[in-house]
Amino acid sequence: MAEEHACLVRARSDSEGSAKHSFGTMTYTEDRLSGTESGGGEPGNVSHTAASPPDHAADANESGELLDYNDSSVLEQFHEDALRQAGCGLSQGRVILAVGLAVAGASLELAAIPFILPSAEIELCILPHEKNWLVMISLVGGSIGSLGWGALAERLGRRRTLVSCLAVNAVFAAIAAFMPTYGTFMMARFCSATGSGGVVPAGCSYVGELVWRTLLAALAAAAALPQTGPSTLHENREHFSAWHRYLLLCTIPILASLVSLIWTPESPRYLLEVGREVDAMMVYQSLHRNNQFRLCGKAPVGAAADPEYRLGELALPGKRRPPALHHVRHSVKMVSLTYTQTLHTNNQFRLGELALPGKRRPPALHHVRHSVKMVSLTYTQTLHTNNQFRLGELALPGKRRPPALHHVRHSVKMFWQSFFQLFSSTYRNTTLSLGGILLFSMAIQYYLSSYIPATVVKMESDLFQASKRTIGNTTYTDVHYNTTMENVVYYNVTFQKCTMRDMLMSHVAFKNCSFYNVALSNIKTSYTTFEGCLFVNSTIIDTDMELGRELDAWSRLVGSVMRGMSGACARHADLAWRLAGLTAEHTYAAHAMLLAALLAMLPLNMRPTLALCVACVLLSPLVYISQSETALYVVEAAYRLLITIIFYTVGLNVIDSYPHNLRCSAHGLLVSVSLLGGAGVRGAGEAGAAPSAALLALAAAAAALCALQLRPRLNETNVVMNSHGGMLDVVLIQEIIGAPKTLVTASEGIVPLDAYHPALHIEIGVDHGFRSKRSVDTNLLTLVDYISSSLDRGRQVDVLYFDFRKAFDRVNNDALLRKLSKIGFSPSLLRLFADYLRDRQQFVRLGAYVSDTYNTCSGVSQGSILGPLLFLIMINDLPQVLVHARCLLYADDLKLYLEIKSERDSFALQQDIDAIYKWSVDNEMEFNPSKCFAMTFGRMRHPFNFEYHLNNTAITKSTAMKDLGVTFDRKLTFHDHMVSVAKQSYQRLGFVLRNCRDFRTDHTKKIVFNALVRSKLETSSCAWNPHESTYALLLEKVQKAFLRHLYKQEYGYYPYLYPTKFLLGCLGYNSLNVRRARDQLAIACKTVRGTIDAPDLLKELARFYVPDKYCRGKKHRLFAVPACRTVARAKSPIPRTLAVLNNLLDLNPTADLFADVWPKILSVCLKYCEINL
Repeated sequence: MAEEHACLVRARSDSEGSAKHSFGTMTYTEDRLSGTESGGGEPGNVSHTAASPPDHAADANESGELLDYNDSSVLEQFHEDALRQAGCGLSQGRVILAVGLAVAGASLELAAIPFILPSAEIELCILPHEKNWLVMISLVGGSIGSLGWGALAERLGRRRTLVSCLAVNAVFAAIAAFMPTYGTFMMARFCSATGSGGVVPAGCSYVGELVWRTLLAALAAAAALPQTGPSTLHENREHFSAWHRYLLLCTIPILASLVSLIWTPESPRYLLEVGREVDAMMVYQSLHRNNQFRLCGKAPVGAAADPEYRLGELALPGKRRPPALHHVRHSVKMVSLTYTQTLHTNNQFRLGELALPGKRRPPALHHVRHSVKMVSLTYTQTLHTNNQFRLGELALPGKRRPPALHHVRHSVKMFWQSFFQLFSSTYRNTTLSLGGILLFSMAIQYYLSSYIPATVVKMESDLFQASKRTIGNTTYTDVHYNTTMENVVYYNVTFQKCTMRDMLMSHVAFKNCSFYNVALSNIKTSYTTFEGCLFVNSTIIDTDMELGRELDAWSRLVGSVMRGMSGACARHADLAWRLAGLTAEHTYAAHAMLLAALLAMLPLNMRPTLALCVACVLLSPLVYISQSETALYVVEAAYRLLITIIFYTVGLNVIDSYPHNLRCSAHGLLVSVSLLGGAGVRGAGEAGAAPSAALLALAAAAAALCALQLRPRLNETNVVMNSHGGMLDVVLIQEIIGAPKTLVTASEGIVPLDAYHPALHIEIGVDHGFRSKRSVDTNLLTLVDYISSSLDRGRQVDVLYFDFRKAFDRVNNDALLRKLSKIGFSPSLLRLFADYLRDRQQFVRLGAYVSDTYNTCSGVSQGSILGPLLFLIMINDLPQVLVHARCLLYADDLKLYLEIKSERDSFALQQDIDAIYKWSVDNEMEFNPSKCFAMTFGRMRHPFNFEYHLNNTAITKSTAMKDLGVTFDRKLTFHDHMVSVAKQSYQRLGFVLRNCRDFRTDHTKKIVFNALVRSKLETSSCAWNPHESTYALLLEKVQKAFLRHLYKQEYGYYPYLYPTKFLLGCLGYNSLNVRRARDQLAIACKTVRGTIDAPDLLKELARFYVPDKYCRGKKHRLFAVPACRTVARAKSPIPRTLAVLNNLLDLNPTADLFADVWPKILSVCLKYCEINL
């Protein structure tokens, strides 16, 4: 009932519309019937039969613990599908907010430096050659931090790494605000930059969001910092000046990000990769629960009607309460049971008292002996226990604890191994190309961040020098100066009885001036000089002027007094700067960032990296042409716009190009290299306008060349191996770019062969794999019906199972191109496919080790969209060579079967075997004789034992065969298969109950049970549905054990004597027998309606009674059930289904299997099964 809707993990099925991979991996498909199905099994919630992974996956993991997989492609597909169902809303908003604040806080490491530099250089006495190190120390620290935190994010998780690096950044950023000296300040800034360096690698993999940062820095600086140089000098008189407060203000985004990360989960993709599937499912549920108000994706209101979004799988409904009568009965039963137990206990107690014989009191000596004996025994036992305990400690083998150096070596080895893997032959081109793009583009940005301010300062200095006033050959008497004196040159001027007090002197020069009876007090100077001046009876008190610095060696003091504090910093503070210029620069950059954030939403093909790099090349002449401050700021903003988009695009390329376990390491390495390049550019200094334009053009051209090398390579395939040596997945790194739309479809599924029938001359064959309207069920049902009908007639059936040797890897390219030409491919398409198939490069990744690439001369790309289609085209003409036998294909699994009446039929089957061998030789598709088997089905006492040969090699005979996950026996009873299914299901149930013990709700347990246990119990059950009660109950006991566990969790006591039907109705489940019967009826109805394309099944199912003159007045049934001689045939799938359909139509005469909507048909089928089974 309601429970059936709670199915987060869709049951993995090989049923309709599924695709079987030829490699050993669990199959994750989207199996839907039609209409408004939502994957349950109750009224109004109909679904197709759930299935388990393919048979070879089950063989590889007999323990039943299905979650121990390391298949990156399947996990990625599951992750994308789960995120699509969870939608986008509040949960993603929290992550974006947290990472956005983190990136903003980390970006302020560099954005804040130009604002604090004028104040810091005065207070900390920063010399000119030391100013550039304020920026370079942050770049070096960020480079080291990106390298380290990026590698840690692969092992600790994205969120945990982000919290750690933000904590380091916040702590040392706050410490830097209180540092009193240049050395300690630089050390704190280095540690803070080390923490901030990990934000981009971890944050981009966590959410991939772009945050524009410079506007935040400009607004904060305008609010907290002094606006001019004189105000800075005044501000620095305080112990905790404004720039210290500004640095503390810059830590607010970091602290806010740390707080907001409390409400964000760990990356579910990381949890899937490290094997924490249960935690990942809880994250998906949390995302969906918080995303009820959607920002993007489908709204919850319309999700139920949309077959692409199955709301029932994620919207966990409330528990179904048992009826009120159940509570009354249970209360009466418990009271009666308690009263009965009380009476029974009292009777036992009274009987015990009456039955006791008269007690004889022992003598006093006996008490003494007994006491001594007990004391002695207690002491002896204590000694014995201590000896045993000590012996046990000594007997334990000493555990050799590995030394600490071993852990250090292992950690260092794992750290460097991830970076070495980035430069293996697999990722070398990608790493070098992306690293070159990011290095040269960030070098452009950091060079502009140094060149533009320096050029503006030079322009302002020239204007400042041009506006300098010159006063000479005059005398000032009794003049009082108490305002700022700036940009003035006095020569041959005489000051008599003048007063200069409480003022600033900036860029003032006194040349050959005379001071008579002049009082100079409380004066601050900047670039002020007295050259060859004479001071007579004058006082210089409380100023920062000193002999040999402001007063040169040619100045003389006659009867004058000079008293003041000697400054500790031997430098001049430039008071001519203004904060308005920096604010304007960052305002232009902020507008560029806002525009970049909008352009970053465009698809990748609309903002190619190569075009952006070329635009940077074309923009470089403007650096030479621009002659005004505003023009330079606009050019810098344009560059920042392009570079920001490049940076964001490179981040997306890193996520797309590298596997999950290398993304953060790759991003950290690229950011580290780009920051080191920026530090080198900053340390090299600035050049003139023309050389700068040339350097920018050269760097942009180098980035364009790297982008050109990054173009997708069509012939590169990545073969992933697990630790046991089995092939898990073959992933096409780059799909065909620019191919016709008829060849490349959306990545949601495999291209069905049927889609090409109208345009190409492809004849529908007998293959049931990679085909719409066909599945594993149709393949097995066709074989089972043929065998059962033959056994019912007393005949035998010989079935031969063939296996191609490395089928997908040994497809001959020339033969495939010839077949493509025969079915109607044009010459241009043939040339495209020739380039696509030939000169392919493959490499193998085993854990952290990657092999060298090698060229392949055959095979189709597994895991790609075109691979299955090309393989089906290759083997599509195989059934045409057969004359006598029937053939069934499922991808690369081939079965030949024929009813054997005499030895002549065996010889005819051998001729067909020779024909398919000749076909394999002509098409260079080799069989593997060691994996080819023959099996005889029959109940005859003396069957025909014929030895079949494949190229003069005897085919091994078998008494049991596993075909597409179902074990066949020679009598077609499926007893061994049902026992094996029950055993494996019990193992999976134990795994679920052990690992779901700490779940807070029962809904999650139901989700895992439906996905892992019940899917195994229902795999292809339409072909082996048991009719014996023994085996039906054997399977039902698995679900009953789980229902009892749920009942105990919900009501607090274990239901020992409760009947199964009561538990099913109370907990909202249907019996497995009902579900299997429902699925058989569903397949039959869909076959008759044409939804399933199975001609052999349709021939057996479309048996209708035709009224004649003898039965016109009599009531007859719709379907004619074939006459069966044996019970096994009568209970086989087709006759059994036809009989149930007739009974269903008798129960519901108004039901129309052909005209009614599909959900109504399945609800009628389920209702009938619930009543009659």
